[in-house]
Amino acid sequence: MYTVLCEHCGAPFAARSPRALTCGQRCRQARSRTSRAELHAFAVELILDEADAYELDDYKSPGYVDRLLGS
Repeated sequence: MYTVLCEHCGAPFAARSPRALTCGQRCRQARSRTSRAELHAFAVELILDEADAYELDDYKSPGYVDRLLGS
């Protein structure tokens, strides 16, 4: 057995593996929610950066044909 510090709450706990990250189910769930929220925020940031990368008159920009047709 190994004594490891929980990455979520910082409490020491006994683990079978030195690579264990969290001390219990509650911390695992919280860590999972945090990582999913970070991934979602990163995806939104990428989408917004991609949308800002185009000029309005660039034929590759999203919605260019709609703007030409006046839709």
